[in-house]
Amino acid sequence: MNEQILFTLDRPFRPAEQNQTYFFPIMVPARCEKLTIDFSYDPKQLADGEVFRNMLAACLSKYMPPPYSQELEGLPVEKIPLVNLLTVSLDASDRRYIGCAHRHPPRQRHEISAGSASRGFRPTEIQEGTWRLGLQCHAIVTDPVQVNICVKGVFQ
Repeated sequence: MNEQILFTLDRPFRPAEQNQTYFFPIMVPARCEKLTIDFSYDPKQLADGEVFRNMLAACLSKYMPPPYSQELEGLPVEKIPLVNLLTVSLDASDRRYIGCAHRHPPRQRHEISAGSASRGFRPTEIQEGTWRLGLQCHAIVTDPVQVNICVKGVFQ
């Protein structure tokens, strides 16, 4: 068996790009038996204390206005982590939804084949054609977050 890189993405995403889904075409050749998706982003958590406090204050005033904010009095809210959250999804060449990986780890590997698939994806025959990878930018709290994706096809 041999592997062939079918798609790579290596680019920063910025806070203005959050709450959006970006789609990327993946050309899958004939005789591909398995797809692997290596997906990572960095950093995971916002570390800048001042930016953190400003973002937290804005979120609390938006989502927990008085009287609800009184429930937070005395709680160490400054220890609530603000994290980037990005996920990937996959559609087959016939536009069938194959699945997604809505998980928090910033480094993930997903495998899809006719006989098995990573959690969140369905097993499916890997057909020749243009597949579609989705990148969902749920939350981007650092400026920027670096995203790396590599999709490989495994051939017999």
